[in-house]
Amino acid sequence: IQVEGLAAMLMGVCIQATQKDSQAPNLMALVAKKVGIEAYQHKLETLLRADVLQKRIKSISAFRWYSGRDRKVFKELQQGILRTMVEIYVAESLMTDSNSL
Repeated sequence: IQVEGLAAMLMGVCIQATQKDSQAPNLMALVAKKVGIEAYQHKLETLLRADVLQKRIKSISAFRWYSGRDRKVFKELQQGILRTMVEIYVAESLMTDSNSL
């Protein structure tokens, strides 16, 4: 679950990084074709709900992969990625509609 979620997060960061470039719609199309947008969003959400991100530390000596700060960063990234994907989708839809006129 974490590997898929982290891979989805990485792909989302790539989509955000190329948003102003012509590659972002291509990356989104790849995600839609290979994974599906809803499945992609589910993988992001599953990462954020993973026990390793949700459990509180029990003692000072307990090992943790992620901290509370990481949860916040992941949540902000997820929201930014989804916002970017919606913006790209709307822009592509408007471009397609204007070309058909």
